[in-house]
Amino acid sequence: MNMVIAFFFKDLAMERSYRFHLSVKVLAVFFQLAIFYFLSRFMANSDYFPYVFCGLVFSRFFQFWLTIFSENMRQEQYWGTAEAIFLSPRSPLLMVLASASGKFFLLLLELAAYILAGIIIFGVALSPHLFVLIPFAIVNGIAFAGLGLFSASFIIYLKRGDPVNWLVSSSFDLLSGVYFPAAVLPYGLRVISPFLPTTSALNTWRNILLSGAMPEPSQVLVQFVWAFVLSCCGVIAFQIAFAAVRRNGELGSY
Repeated sequence: MNMVIAFFFKDLAMERSYRFHLSVKVLAVFFQLAIFYFLSRFMANSDYFPYVFCGLVFSRFFQFWLTIFSENMRQEQYWGTAEAIFLSPRSPLLMVLASASGKFFLLLLELAAYILAGIIIFGVALSPHLFVLIPFAIVNGIAFAGLGLFSASFIIYLKRGDPVNWLVSSSFDLLSGVYFPAAVLPYGLRVISPFLPTTSALNTWRNILLSGAMPEPSQVLVQFVWAFVLSCCGVIAFQIAFAAVRRNGELGSY
């Protein structure tokens, strides 16, 4: 717990040093929502903006877990502190997980900004039962953190050129229905969509945020299975990569 708290306050101290960056992120939320809001007005489709709004909130949550561990790892390598972290008495895996604590708090603030801007400025009618989403977001976060660990394992071993982040980041948004329904995709891509972990999760988020509807038990089971499989794969990939660089004496290389 002390380790998590230490990383938490370290991240907050760094963010306080870059207040302009925080302002830019807040403005980015507003402008991103404004683009799709006026696009929906241009399309004369009042249902599109709530649809894409939920997709944008979900995509930000997914992108955070996909990139946070690899970005932190790359940062520690650049600063020359990766070796010191990995050779500490603490578990390297726990150190990497704890490194996300401060930025996760900032993510919650960013998601809150999305939701408040959507409701107050752009008039999105969200369900009053938003807190029902929390347990599902936890399960989804575990699954996506597994993908993030898998991505970080490439950074640990290759130093640069993470194929997971590059391949998954945009393709999952495209195929999972963040910006438009998967039904409009060509048949070859449309059949892939139901087999992605993000598709079922995004459907759950939309149902809860817009109508307060609970997902079917089968959908919940699918998300638990994805959380178990992806988290296990991420942990195994991280341990393999760590063992390889430690054996080669490259823990501190950049």
